Amino acid sequence: MMTGRVPLTEERMHDYVAENTLRDIAFMMNRLNGGKRGLQEDYFLKAKDYFDDWADHIAVSEVTIDGDIASALVALGDPAQGTRRLTLTLVRKDGGWKSSRVNEAAAAN
Repeated sequence: MMTGRVPLTEERMHDYVAENTLRDIAFMMNRLNGGKRGLQEDYFLKAKDYFDDWADHIAVSEVTIDGDIASALVALGDPAQGTRRLTLTLVRKDGGWKSSRVNEAAAAN
């Protein structure tokens, strides 16, 4: 996004994102939402925009693996400025891990 590319239009997305997740995103992009067609925020960031410090400040928690499902907490941004916290779920597919779901994480106490 920071270089002006639209990741969802790139064929390589299939290398990193589960097929059913890409289908769900395509469905959401084509439905009416609030009178407009498409997503109202970036699926992977759970935000309408990004902050410049996110690219330089990415923290990933220890990854928890349960069979073919893995999860981690991802924090974007400088902690001194405030972070965007996301829960990332991955699925094991063809010997590798692919993004399956991204949700906003609960605020840290």
